[in-house]
Amino acid sequence: MTNTELKAIRESLNLSKTDFAVAIGIAPTIEGKYEKGSKEIPESVIQAVNELQAQMEEEAASDVEDAEDVEDAEDAEVVAYEDAAEEEAATYEDDEDEEVTTYEDAEEEETAAYEDVEEGEAA
Repeated sequence: MTNTELKAIRESLNLSKTDFAVAIGIAPTIEGKYEKGSKEIPESVIQAVNELQAQMEEEAASDVEDAEDVEDAEDAEVVAYEDAAEEEAATYEDDEDEEVTTYEDAEEEETAAYEDVEEGEAA
């Protein structure tokens, strides 16, 4: 691994030099020497960098999965809410239809009773 590759990896992980050095288990001053190319990067550091990179990529993939799970849950909540709203609207419409029918029945009964009274008065 070259010094420029090391720097590119650190930057791709969005880590400061200090955070990167701590994450791979070296002193920040040594990490700076590796990036400048003034000190050769030992195999143990290369291995630590590769492990850190793999770990962070795995965490990023897990975060994406978690975000997808949240989106799925939110979609399910929206569907459930829409279903409940449709059910409530249908119930409201049924109640209105029942009220209209009840009103029409009452009106017919009142009309029939009024007609019976009129017929009784006429006789």
